[in-house]
Amino acid sequence: MGGLLSQLGNKLAERWLSLLVLPGALYLAVAAAAHTLGQIHPFDLVRLTHQITTWANRPATSTIGGQVVVLAALLAGAAAAGLVAQALGSLAERLYLATDWATWPPPFRQLAAQRTTRRHGRWTTVARTWHHHREQDARALALDGRRPDATRRHAAERAMTRIAPEAPERPT
Repeated sequence: MGGLLSQLGNKLAERWLSLLVLPGALYLAVAAAAHTLGQIHPFDLVRLTHQITTWANRPATSTIGGQVVVLAALLAGAAAAGLVAQALGSLAERLYLATDWATWPPPFRQLAAQRTTRRHGRWTTVARTWHHHREQDARALALDGRRPDATRRHAAERAMTRIAPEAPERPT
């Protein structure tokens, strides 16, 4: 049982590190570099290394206790940045894909339903036009044996795919 808990703890720590801390640490490093360099000197590596050296030579970071505190603060900040990024990413994905829009709270659900109905109606109208032009062109090809001008059919198809490639079932 102890081996199982040990393995579970290792896997949890590994996932925590790879999913939260590493992306968060990268974000913090980029944010610190952007703040240090500013817009005037965005690629000045000498300036960046000088600032990092200045931070490293401070008395608070020269002791082991100070280094532990700085490392703990960086890990906590990186984990927080990773959590915020994951939460915002999940929210953006949920809003953009809108797979579960029928379970949204009432005012948003009604807006999503109205938008979905409106999109579906527009798409159906344009799809009927495209199917009509396609049937006309196929009939003309079968009767005359020559290819008709496909400009109207292609324009109707572009209008249909501009709304959605298939019948819309979501508000986005």
